[in-house]
Amino acid sequence: MDVKQWLTGWKAIGKHIGKSAKTAQRYARKGMPFFRDPGGRPVALPWQLNEWLVEMNQDHYDDKTWTDRGIRIALLYEDDKAKDEREFKERLIEAQRPVRSRF
Repeated sequence: MDVKQWLTGWKAIGKHIGKSAKTAQRYARKGMPFFRDPGGRPVALPWQLNEWLVEMNQDHYDDKTWTDRGIRIALLYEDDKAKDEREFKERLIEAQRPVRSRF
């Protein structure tokens, strides 16, 4: 095996996943794939970490309920904006129709 493929130590693992060494240790307790070398140091393969991160994020994304009021308000604003645009177009079309006279 190519030694350059392996990430050695919590600091290197954390740097690869974009987190601190302490967070990498916490992720390891939650199931992040890593091994121990004969000296007891943690080692991991980058591709295994990448796969685990994608699976973890996908699981959290699927279960996500949007409780953030800002997102809800933005979605409501977009709905209102589309509704107002439709109403404006309807009024514009109505205003362009010729007026029918009784005489």
